[in-house]
Amino acid sequence: MNNLYNNKLIRLVVLMIVMTAVSCDDLLEENPKDFISPENFYQTEADALTAVAGMYARWSSGDLFGRDLEMITMHGDPAVSPNRVITLAQSRYDYTSTFGDFADIWESLYRIIGDANKAVGRLEVSELAQEDKDQFIGEALFNRSLAYYYLSSLFGDVPLWTEELTNNADEIASRSRTAVSEVRAQIIADLLRAAGLLPESYDDNFDKVRATRWAAKALLAKTYLYQQEWSNAAQQAADIIADSNHDLLSNYANVFTEANEYSNEIIFTVDFQQELVTTSKGQRYAPRKKDEKKANREDWMTGFGHYVVRQSFIDTYDPADDRLNAVIQDTNNNGDNLNFTYLRKMQRTANSTDKQGLNMVLFRFADILLVHAEAANEDNDQAGALTSINRVRQRAGLADLSGLDQSQLRLAIRQERAWELIGENQTKLDLMRWGTLVSEIKALPAKVAAAGEKKGLVDMAQIQADNIADKHLLLPVPQAEFEKNPSLGQQNPDWDGGL
Repeated sequence: MNNLYNNKLIRLVVLMIVMTAVSCDDLLEENPKDFISPENFYQTEADALTAVAGMYARWSSGDLFGRDLEMITMHGDPAVSPNRVITLAQSRYDYTSTFGDFADIWESLYRIIGDANKAVGRLEVSELAQEDKDQFIGEALFNRSLAYYYLSSLFGDVPLWTEELTNNADEIASRSRTAVSEVRAQIIADLLRAAGLLPESYDDNFDKVRATRWAAKALLAKTYLYQQEWSNAAQQAADIIADSNHDLLSNYANVFTEANEYSNEIIFTVDFQQELVTTSKGQRYAPRKKDEKKANREDWMTGFGHYVVRQSFIDTYDPADDRLNAVIQDTNNNGDNLNFTYLRKMQRTANSTDKQGLNMVLFRFADILLVHAEAANEDNDQAGALTSINRVRQRAGLADLSGLDQSQLRLAIRQERAWELIGENQTKLDLMRWGTLVSEIKALPAKVAAAGEKKGLVDMAQIQADNIADKHLLLPVPQAEFEKNPSLGQQNPDWDGGL
């Protein structure tokens, strides 16, 4: 990373922190959707940049990818497990509608939506130069779409609005839930517009931390997958593959190094900076010192041991798969054997895990290749699907797939996504989308027993299998939201609460 880029990025992150700190106090007091209040805002490029920086900053907050949203999309993934029995509801599948993290996630996502609604409406009538106006509107539309994407993926039907609310408390209290298909139709409309407004890149490589045309198309492709609009999903992914400057790095392990956090494989990432905007994500992957022999402990082992890799999942890899070098960390820096297998690609063994700047990558090129493979296969284009999945496999040192029918290729693509994207907060959402999460978790106890996993991992698998049910394909709408808004109606199926 050159010094110019580093200095600019730090200044942008500092600006985001300031915006978040100032706005949190205002939001918590009386106007929970009114993030940027001055009436004279959006009249200069600096105003607009401050507004969109505030939206990006929200994604790194503790309510979202700083903690809560990261945890609910990773805990309960069948490839990883706490290395012992823990009481975290997300991991055990024993949460309820009163679980505080869900209310925090819901509120923060709607704050982003409120910010974006205001920005779009006011920028439309601002006196900014049209080119600047278009870019900032595109960024606001992307952030709004991303917020609705996670709301609809996690909660299903949710309130939908795209206008600035003038009397938030009263207007929000009368908003009913909108069918998830309509929410996604709005996401698609916004992203189609955003893709036409956003630049293909920014100066000094800012295109990894700000929305580009390719980030909009990546989110659009994933939204089309939820809608099972296979040809549209395939087309959006194909546009990225053919026309963008994004590509696979030659070595899988290098994708996850600190030096490559902004490489051409990355399409969009939530930015964290060591010592400045930090995340506890690394702690969930890193060992606890007490879990390892005293002689084998090292300074970076200040974690929680929440996401160790299950042997039952490691056993599904081809032994020749080069990705295993980035998956398995069963030794310390001195080569001493560890008691558990940690996910190497998510470790920063050179620094303390509690002050890390471990970025949260939302879209990268390999993911989009597999999105294209899935969509093309479902659209009866097995040749196109094989081309895309084989590019991923070739980097992993694996033989090309061939001669598979649609059902066989579907299973192969799903497995490839699990191998390629382990630890990237994608697999659990995939399993929820496919409707296979419950069956995967129910099958865990037999798999982990057969793999000879340690007692704590076996016990956690049994707890998860005993607790999970079909209702876990969606989260419960937070009970606090029903109490604030009687118009929300019924709770999600089989969850307690609601009205």
